[in-house]
Amino acid sequence: MLRRSLFSAIAPANGTSTPADSGTLRSYVGALVDVGSWKLVLVLLLAVCVTLTEGVGLLLLVPLLQVVGLDMGGGAVGRIGGFITSTFDAVGARPTLISVLGLYVLVISARAFASSWQTVVAAAIAHEFKVHLRQRLYRAIVNTDWLFFSRSRSSDFTHALTAECDRVGRATRQLLRLIPEVGVAAVYVLVAVFLSPTVSALAFVSAAGLMLLLRGKMQATRAGMKEASRATKGLYAAANEQLSGTKTIKSYGAEERNVAIFSRFTERIAQLYIDAARHGAAASAWLNIGMVLVLSLVVYVSIEILAAPASQLLLLLYLFAMITRMLTRVQTHYHEFI
Repeated sequence: MLRRSLFSAIAPANGTSTPADSGTLRSYVGALVDVGSWKLVLVLLLAVCVTLTEGVGLLLLVPLLQVVGLDMGGGAVGRIGGFITSTFDAVGARPTLISVLGLYVLVISARAFASSWQTVVAAAIAHEFKVHLRQRLYRAIVNTDWLFFSRSRSSDFTHALTAECDRVGRATRQLLRLIPEVGVAAVYVLVAVFLSPTVSALAFVSAAGLMLLLRGKMQATRAGMKEASRATKGLYAAANEQLSGTKTIKSYGAEERNVAIFSRFTERIAQLYIDAARHGAAASAWLNIGMVLVLSLVVYVSIEILAAPASQLLLLLYLFAMITRMLTRVQTHYHEFI
């Protein structure tokens, strides 16, 4: 029943929710949109700015390789180089080392400012949403019927108002961090596909297979975090009940037994979080190892089978290295959100 009260507090005033995960997610998103309003739009616009500047900075690597004397060839890299050169010509400039480096610094600086602004706005949304959730939940608790209130443990209310609301706030921050990172990863993927569809398809199929192999470890991490959350709720109840009965405990001289019971609770919760962290770390480690194997496969196929030019190979190596890093970060934020 307390869980239903929490769901009703998350849901907008004119909506309904169900205990199902999909219904909870819809209620969460609806409440977040209701609270965030224009700030969410600003976060999305800043995410677009981050994505676009990342793409422009990536494309500027091509003329940078040109001005240092690397042959671009006539393939996809050559077409990108020709497009950027024509853009420089259109504004009456010539792509020299200083001009390309200067433009690259400006673009990356704009990306940094947009990313910083987006982080601040996302943090504001997360904290405002947490305040909104706590207020609605507290109002729901205060206005609940007496029978439900008297049969419920006060520690359950305290846990929901503190730890669980904090979890929702952290999940919101992770979700808002996930948005620009997915956009940046999409830019890298699109450029990689443009440079070499064959190599990109091979890499993505291999990466998809790797994700399927790691699915069990990812599910174990989520299950461990859920169990740890339930155990933390029990810890709140145990602490509240034992502290409330301190006088009785002292009168019977049962302090050490009381401490032992509480210690077992805390040790169990610590072990649950350690196990969840172990599963998450193992999944990340195997993901990185697998991505290195995929990258090695890309290099081998590009050199031995497709005879890719050096400029294209360098860009593909950079792209897949960045995609690997971005996928790891996206995976981390996704699991923290879930």
